[in-house]
Amino acid sequence: MGHWSYRILKDENDLLGVKEIYYDDDGIWAFTENAVSLGGFEIRTDIVADLELMLESIKKQVDILDEKTIMEKIPMHPRNIEAQETLEQIKSGEIKTSSIEEMIEKLEKETKEKDDSC
Repeated sequence: MGHWSYRILKDENDLLGVKEIYYDDDGIWAFTENAVSLGGFEIRTDIVADLELMLESIKKQVDILDEKTIMEKIPMHPRNIEAQETLEQIKSGEIKTSSIEEMIEKLEKETKEKDDSC
């Protein structure tokens, strides 16, 4: 089952930012390209709730995560290997693009079944 959380990450210029990271039992498999934004909320309480969640998450964080180190590991994560293999199958014609919607439905069903079993 996958999760996400806010974490402080250091970029290639050694600048810090708060980003969303996505992880599971195998580790981090993705993170947002840009630091989180506090724009786009419709009501004040949503901003406050997001700030509280962000603060709670980064207070628990022990080490600052380095984007470069994460980027080196992400391609080897099982989720990303599977995604790359699927992309190669689409490019080679093994999987027809018309069947992508069927694949998405199947993956969503499998994910829901995994989440329900946890």
